[in-house]
Amino acid sequence: MTISAAGDGYLLHAADPLRIDMHRFLDGVARAAANDRSRVALLDHLNHSNDLLSDGARDLPVRHQSLHATLYWSYDLLTADEQAVLHTVAVFADGCTAAMVAAVVGVDETATLRLLAALLDASLVSRQPDGDEVRFTLLETVRTFALAQAEQAGVLDKLREQHALCVEGVVAAAREGMSGPVYGSWLARLRQEQDNVRVALRWLLDQGSLDRCAAILVLPQHWTFGGRTGEFLQWAREVLARDTGSLHRAGRAVNANVTMSLGRAEQAHRMLTELAAERRSGTATWDLGVTLAYQGLVLIRLGAWDQAERQVRAAVAMVNHFGGSITMMYVLHYLSVTAAHTGRPERAARLAGVIAAFYDELGPSMLGDNVAQLSQEVVDSVIGRLGRDRFDVLFREGRALTWDQAVRLAAGPASG
Repeated sequence: MTISAAGDGYLLHAADPLRIDMHRFLDGVARAAANDRSRVALLDHLNHSNDLLSDGARDLPVRHQSLHATLYWSYDLLTADEQAVLHTVAVFADGCTAAMVAAVVGVDETATLRLLAALLDASLVSRQPDGDEVRFTLLETVRTFALAQAEQAGVLDKLREQHALCVEGVVAAAREGMSGPVYGSWLARLRQEQDNVRVALRWLLDQGSLDRCAAILVLPQHWTFGGRTGEFLQWAREVLARDTGSLHRAGRAVNANVTMSLGRAEQAHRMLTELAAERRSGTATWDLGVTLAYQGLVLIRLGAWDQAERQVRAAVAMVNHFGGSITMMYVLHYLSVTAAHTGRPERAARLAGVIAAFYDELGPSMLGDNVAQLSQEVVDSVIGRLGRDRFDVLFREGRALTWDQAVRLAAGPASG
């Protein structure tokens, strides 16, 4: 391109983020204009007019005025439907798929792809491969501009709400998917959407939709992965601080977990006992299994070892039925703790070996810091009682077990 700002009395340094955004955008607009006769006037305007470089809000620095003017020019060339899709992409943080855009806009995916193609041609949207899918993203400068236009058009709040509904749909699908053998792909999907989850949570909190926030938070595997336990607790405490009575039923196990983290284990135990009783009378087997596992951890914190083991062993069959590897790893940890504290170091050592095999598959970061610390204390204690050589033999025995054998060890005779 032949645009120069030097004559207007300013220069942009090479490392200036605005310069990078501006040049990317202007270069893209120029290429789009060259390929589309309807934008030939824009290319000519960019190359020959000083008016464009000095247009825009007068209270902004000159370099900001030029970029805003260019954005306005390109935006005004869009159809109303194209503008609506640009507004929609802007409410997503760190990009989105065409299906997500379609869900928010309310049109079919084929029509959405056509509109996104027009935005790509105008170089307002970028496209990034993401496995088998493609994500659409905006430069931050363009995103800020598009959000401002959506707000000016009076549609931003509606888009925020539709965005939250879209994220809730992803989380609901992940909750179901992560209870089976395809948990890995869902974990990866949630990692990709974490910024969108944060945006949705903030919007829902600001709207007072605490039950919906709680439902998003009921994914302990996701929050513990990659060290997000602290963030989870921060969100959950904010929900609880506003109104504990309005938490969605799906969030009550999380509510109890947060209560326990605040040092109120007795209260958490009462909450989980009530929830487990309700779930036993229903058909949500998976939910009951998770509740019992939570209850086992609370009882461990209370030092009620025998009672904790009974609850966790009751959860084994339910977790196994759905193939929930991550939850099973937590269950095995809790059983190794109860074994170590009730005079069964050999069982604890074998369970430690089984857990190591889960680490190989899932990665050690899948385990929350508090539980990992608890488990390490158990291993150190068992090694001290059995000796290193005997521990290693039992550990290898446990590590070599198949899934079915591990389940039988966990649910079988307590002396196993």
